Amino acid sequence: MVREWGDRPDTTVRWMAHWVAELMERPESAETPEAREEAQRACAEAIQTLWARRQHWPYGAPLQRVVEALNALAGPPERFEKERPEPEAGWAGAMSRIDRLGSEEWQIVRQAAIAEIDLSEEQTILDTSPEDLEDNERELFEALIKLQARQKEAYFKLGSARAEGFGELSSEEKQQRVQDALAAVEQKRAEVLTHASATSPMAASRAEPPGPADD
Repeated sequence: MVREWGDRPDTTVRWMAHWVAELMERPESAETPEAREEAQRACAEAIQTLWARRQHWPYGAPLQRVVEALNALAGPPERFEKERPEPEAGWAGAMSRIDRLGSEEWQIVRQAAIAEIDLSEEQTILDTSPEDLEDNERELFEALIKLQARQKEAYFKLGSARAEGFGELSSEEKQQRVQDALAAVEQKRAEVLTHASATSPMAASRAEPPGPADD
């Protein structure tokens, strides 16, 4: 950056880049839904501000692609509501479960989006010429690569389903796992809606026999 902007390094950009890298880690350790939501919102805003200030990165095209991906991934927060052992009756009882399933579905799609990003260029830069990168650039590359590395862990999940070693699978196998996970969510959604329909007071009123006719 000093090379590009002369003798006046933009310390704001440096600080923002470090801040983005830190914010990307915070949602993983958030203890409450509110803390995770705040971290994800701050991350998205920081990425946008950083990119607006930074006009000419070395390796500009690859980094722009990475930043755009990060913006897309810094989306709605995960929900951590505990599922009730017994579903509540009626449509009102289905609302929280449908909402939770929507969040699970979004997280599956988010992990699929992380998995499909090609980071080979970024990894090559880190392996062969890391000295050409500023600290903030290196941290951004490493942060996204770390997100992909987590998909190789033994306890990785796609939604609520275990997906051990997901990151090691072939593209075709990953695609199948994602489709299976989404199908499982859809099956749960269908079961919730069927239960809601069957237990709704509206269904009970329809099932009641008509009263005696007036003379």
